[in-house]
Amino acid sequence: MDVTTFIIFIVVVIAGIIVAVIIKHKKAESRKKELAGWAFSKDLNFNPGRDGSIDSRYSFKCLERGDNRYGYNIVEGNIGNRPVRAFDYHYETHHTDSKGNRRTTHHYFSAVIVDANLPLKPLFIRSENLFDKLVDFVGFNDIDFESAEFSKKFFVK
Repeated sequence: MDVTTFIIFIVVVIAGIIVAVIIKHKKAESRKKELAGWAFSKDLNFNPGRDGSIDSRYSFKCLERGDNRYGYNIVEGNIGNRPVRAFDYHYETHHTDSKGNRRTTHHYFSAVIVDANLPLKPLFIRSENLFDKLVDFVGFNDIDFESAEFSKKFFVK
């Protein structure tokens, strides 16, 4: 590979990274705008900022993983007579390879917490993955619904 081809390759890669970052930012801003509009239409409060105290307010294992934990895009208020909080959530995990190089992985998910004023167990719904399918094969099933399409896509416990 000659120098000109290599330089063109590097420029194309850098341009691709810049375009990907811009697209990701625009999607995040669009989501923020849509959530704010929806919250306003339901007479709920919306806060796009970070809140690092969500994990201490709720005792859910999914909020206790990793480091640098925070909620953002927080919608809260009452729907009917039920207190509701919905938010996007971030946490980080760290891995060190055999050469001592540390890698940080960022994890994101969305959650909705509804205070039912009843002693209910938590309900978790997330995308189903290969591990879930293997565990299901062994006999540890999640909840399956009438819609086979929904049950194939989502893990419900």
